[in-house]
Amino acid sequence: MKPLDKVTLVVLAALLAAAAAAYVSTARNDTGSRAQSDASPAAGLIDRRPFETAERLASLADTPAETELAREATRLGDHSIDLAFTIALVEAAEHPPAPTPETRGIRSRIDSMQRLIADDSARAAKLTRESGQGVAADRVETDRELITAQLELYRGELADAKDDLIRAGGDPQGRIRQMVADHNSSEHGTAAISKTAATNAAAPPPTERPGLLGKIERWRAFAGKQSALKQAQEETTAGIPALTAQRQDFVQHMGQASPDTSGDRLARTRHQAADQKVLAGLTQRIEDQVSLLDTYSRWSALVAEQHRAALNSVLLDCIWLLLILLGAVVLGAWLEHMFAKLAREQRRLQTLRAVTRFAIRGAALVAAVLILIGPPSQLATIIGLAGAGLTVVLKDFIVGFFGWFAL
Repeated sequence: MKPLDKVTLVVLAALLAAAAAAYVSTARNDTGSRAQSDASPAAGLIDRRPFETAERLASLADTPAETELAREATRLGDHSIDLAFTIALVEAAEHPPAPTPETRGIRSRIDSMQRLIADDSARAAKLTRESGQGVAADRVETDRELITAQLELYRGELADAKDDLIRAGGDPQGRIRQMVADHNSSEHGTAAISKTAATNAAAPPPTERPGLLGKIERWRAFAGKQSALKQAQEETTAGIPALTAQRQDFVQHMGQASPDTSGDRLARTRHQAADQKVLAGLTQRIEDQVSLLDTYSRWSALVAEQHRAALNSVLLDCIWLLLILLGAVVLGAWLEHMFAKLAREQRRLQTLRAVTRFAIRGAALVAAVLILIGPPSQLATIIGLAGAGLTVVLKDFIVGFFGWFAL
């Protein structure tokens, strides 16, 4: 055996052993450890990341089991955001911001617009009654149209003033209501996307790329999905201590405020009811985060199993590929050894050796290509045509080869 053949044989044997060991290890259902992050939630009035993360991950679900988990994660994230909006509204009502000169001027504009709207609405109602009684119908109709136009103008100015108050920080409840409206509109869009995704999941799966290259692509896709789920788990895990600390601070606040018996009894009762509502909302948000973490953990375990199975399939094809190459090298070396023993018929032996070497390498190359890119759809037809073509091209050699053996 030539030195190059020996080196090639050793390298292929080592690669085969490594691939076989990896194949056996990935055949077991091992569970990896979960990394945790100490990152704190993003600052802002309402942290919408639980819903946004679940919404982003829902587009990655491509099996019925994953779709069900994605739907559960989206529901929990949406419920957590709804609770956050409710808590923010209650706290904004209980603790309104201190007025500033800017907000006082804007509220004065709002009060003025509201008085003008109330006066013009009463006048419009009076003119409507007079037009029904037939009193100067033309003049009444003209006055009513004028008042209606003024009402539209006043309402537009009132809406602009309310927007100015929200931007100035004087109406946190209005700001939260705007965020609720935006969230509801995005939720409707997510529902449409989920419906489309469910329709696509019910449709036949798209044709995947065959062969080893296609399996490698699927393995990488599972790795990317697993990374996204791991990031979502870390984000959810980091949110639980933050919410727990917020709840503990609020409990301390309630304990400090409860001994205070001054003020109106009705106001105190309403304040205590609002505090209990906020406390219940914070508790429910923590429970939602825990349930969301469990959902992501189950989803991640499902994707990890798919990732392991994809890697196992890739390694199996690698084993077959290395076995083919190793067999070609061993068979070629053995034939070289056999031909070296035959000293007679040197010219015919050289021809037979070259043809045999070409046939072995050609067969190994074809088998390797079939493993890499997968068999074509008309494999039997292609093999038949190739065999017929080779028979026609090599007819003289085939006749001489078998004649040589007969002689």
